Amino acid sequence: MTDHLTGLHLIKNPNKISSEPQESIDKFLKSQPRKKVLSLETLKTALVYFISECDLPISITESSAFQSLLELCNPSALNLMVRRTALTAHLSHMFFFHQEHIRKLLLVNGRFISFTTDTWTSPNVTAFIAVTAHFMDEDYKLTSLLLGLCEIIGDHSGASLAKAFVNIISRYNLNQHIVCITTDNASVNNRMNQEIQSLCPTYTADTQAIGCMAHTIHLAARDGLNALGNTESDALDSSIASDPMAITNLVSPPDGLNLKYDSIITRIGRLASYLHQSPQRREKFITTVKLVYDDSRPTHATMLLSHVPTRWNSTYDMLNRALTLKEAYNQFTSSANLASYQLTVLEWDKVRVMVDFLHPLYEATQIICGEDYPTINHALPLYIMLLKRISEASNQYDIAPMEEAISAMQQKLSKYLQLLLQKTPVICASILDPRFKLKFFIVHEATLARFGTTANQCLLCFKEQAKKHFKYPPDNSSKQIIINKHSAVGSFDDMYPSSSLEDNTLKTELDRFLAEPPEPKTTDILLFWKSRTEIFPTLSQMAYQYLAIPATSAPSERVFSGGRKILSYQRSSLSTMHVEQIFTQRLKSNETGRYSIRRVEQCARWNDAWAEDYPTEPLSLAPSDEGVEARQIS
Repeated sequence: MTDHLTGLHLIKNPNKISSEPQESIDKFLKSQPRKKVLSLETLKTALVYFISECDLPISITESSAFQSLLELCNPSALNLMVRRTALTAHLSHMFFFHQEHIRKLLLVNGRFISFTTDTWTSPNVTAFIAVTAHFMDEDYKLTSLLLGLCEIIGDHSGASLAKAFVNIISRYNLNQHIVCITTDNASVNNRMNQEIQSLCPTYTADTQAIGCMAHTIHLAARDGLNALGNTESDALDSSIASDPMAITNLVSPPDGLNLKYDSIITRIGRLASYLHQSPQRREKFITTVKLVYDDSRPTHATMLLSHVPTRWNSTYDMLNRALTLKEAYNQFTSSANLASYQLTVLEWDKVRVMVDFLHPLYEATQIICGEDYPTINHALPLYIMLLKRISEASNQYDIAPMEEAISAMQQKLSKYLQLLLQKTPVICASILDPRFKLKFFIVHEATLARFGTTANQCLLCFKEQAKKHFKYPPDNSSKQIIINKHSAVGSFDDMYPSSSLEDNTLKTELDRFLAEPPEPKTTDILLFWKSRTEIFPTLSQMAYQYLAIPATSAPSERVFSGGRKILSYQRSSLSTMHVEQIFTQRLKSNETGRYSIRRVEQCARWNDAWAEDYPTEPLSLAPSDEGVEARQIS
């Protein structure tokens, strides 16, 4: 009977005590998978991210084909479709809230901000300037974000660029918080920094303006190649040659005794251009690569690379790719009509020499252009090591053209190293790298002496900055001061040297840090300083400020990398205001990944908060605040 009641009627025997624990109500309150909510606000926000990330015109929302696609996915979406004017207004609302979000972020972490800036001219001949900000959050994580992008009004003079730069950072009240500004080495940027100094009194261009190191390396490589005879004008002429097969455009093969480096570079570059001008030629070369290497090809690459004068390391990439596909290159140029592109065995040896010669510059550029780790701390060590590697190469190559190239590169790198040694933030960042400390400067004392400085002078500079960051311990007022009642008091008190608490405490901290051996090269230096904020309070604050400085202007240049997609020849009527808004949403969308539906559920709360300050313009949607303090924005 008990089994019958239990199994059929789900009635348990009341006299039987269950040995199982009582089920908790938590079992029935477990969070369920979040359901996606379709509404007018969520649809408009999703469309803004979709259009920005995929580089589509806003008018696509009025396309019948696009509306049919939405109807296929969800018939209810068609009833919520809005015209492009409403979507443009929503884009402006989202951008405005994004600016407010940045202001709040900078209020928490905005004490020490470094910047990069770059300019770009769009296909519709409109000039823009972009400014990116770089700092560390409270968790010692690098944060980079696009502060703004605006049109350059008037000529591209230093005064115009400085005015546009200051206007952007003034939106966030950052005029008094500039640590460093990193730009490329164009002369107009030098004048811009001088103008910024007049507009922002706390900024000193001589010590806080940083030249892009990747650009400097590119200039050094260009000077070295020019010494070999390979000028940029030659490369540009080859790209516009009407008939690349004309004998006037080809270089006669050398006799083997007087090998011409410029001839080798030119022939490889022109063959690459010749292949890229025809899909049939490309296909033929790819077929040759597959036949020559079969499955033993050392790389998946199947095509030669062209030289691009404005692209860093492009000559190295071109020569290295040709050397990788050497057998296919020889096979392809063995035909009579391509014989002028052939390279001899001795010439291939010279290609290897040039690749080895340019490889340190390539490696240095890769290190200095990183995004996820500090880079400014590598600047001085890389300059010094590059000069050392080039000096070693001068002893290896006794050929006159190579000696001229080496000399040209040494002069260029030495010029910028001399300037960099005058930048206090760069010196501090190098010493704050626990893998270098002062040890690196001591080891390369001879190189520093050539530039009129010493390791001890670098240390003194570092100590001066440490004093500016020093803060008295909070309990110093409670320390008991013992006074000798029998000491003389009068006008001769100054003959007794005093030792302040600042000197003692800071000296102990500096001595303890420098006395420790350098950390292994695999050390995460940000994690190192995060874990030592209590042991080294002053130095950790210096690391917080200086290690966030970018060594290159690559962040602002990356902003414009997709510029031709946003403002193309077919999409050239966007206003400058909407261009900035789309650039910002595009970068934010790429960073956050897929659209998060959680933002939708936060809309009501944000709208209430928005209505308190802006009752006439409620904000429809904003980015998620999940992990907002530690997340990298752009």
